[in-house]
Amino acid sequence: MTKKARKRKISNKDKISRFFEEMEWMFGVNNHERIIAFKKEDCENEEGESVTAEITYDEEYQRVKISIYPTFLKCTLAEQRKILLHELCHIITLPSKTRAYAILDGQAVTKNELMRINEKATSQVENLLHNLLKGNLRYAVKAYNNYLE
Repeated sequence: MTKKARKRKISNKDKISRFFEEMEWMFGVNNHERIIAFKKEDCENEEGESVTAEITYDEEYQRVKISIYPTFLKCTLAEQRKILLHELCHIITLPSKTRAYAILDGQAVTKNELMRINEKATSQVENLLHNLLKGNLRYAVKAYNNYLE
């Protein structure tokens, strides 16, 4: 069996798992429990658009769960890869979203807390871009390209 034939036999779950395993260092979740859940039914967001994937990030218990919906599997590999990267980016933005929802629910949130969350997210983005531009994230570039194989 050729190397190319072996690569074609990689399951969707294995492909997604390998991508997350190779990219999670960029997002600081390399020691987190990783769960990949394939949903049997499609899901729509509040605007009635199909949801392809969604991530749940629990910083306190160090868990990352990615839910994959059937529409995801209909996408091209390039589209899937971009969707997965988008979901990983939620790890950075989720704390501010969570606090915004808390405010909407009438919970007290301090200005200092919001500033801390914003600074942390900004620093994460800054460090990602800095390391990418310096060429220190070659493993991530390789992993990103490998998803298309």
